Amino acid sequence: MSRSSGTRTLRTTQPSRWGTAERDTLDRLLVRVPALAGLVSRGLRRLGPGSSMRRGLLDAQVKRAFAAMARSDVEVLLLSYEPAAEIRMRSMAGVGMNDCYLGHHGFRTLYADLDEVFSDWSWTPRQVRDGGDRLAIRADFVGHGRGSGVETRVQDGGDRRQVLGSGLGHLAGMVR
Repeated sequence: MSRSSGTRTLRTTQPSRWGTAERDTLDRLLVRVPALAGLVSRGLRRLGPGSSMRRGLLDAQVKRAFAAMARSDVEVLLLSYEPAAEIRMRSMAGVGMNDCYLGHHGFRTLYADLDEVFSDWSWTPRQVRDGGDRLAIRADFVGHGRGSGVETRVQDGGDRRQVLGSGLGHLAGMVR
């Protein structure tokens, strides 16, 4: 069954406002009881891509994930992603980053790489593409080199691609 897809541009705030330095009550609960995150994901899959409730829940989930990214809280972040999710890093090979990070292990590697290469860094989500059973998020990246202090800025530098169902779907072109 084919579902219509939708694209939304997120209203962005300053990266420092995406989250706090520590987990909130919901994040602490989700880490202790990961099955609750699965319930949320299953509920989202049941709502159609055009549903205002789904849009609201997805926006909240994206903001929660980006807040976890801002504090390098990989355990909370992984609750938002299927094991087959991928992150594509564009134009980052010159600073020591891989082009693609796959699955939960890849996410851990990505954040270890980011913390090794950059003294500070941030993502700003720009667009969410809801494909029904999969989600693609376009984001901008800014970081300052750990040794040099030089700023690296990549617009549309990373596509986070999450499959809301089982297996990894091909999302090429979803956010282009």
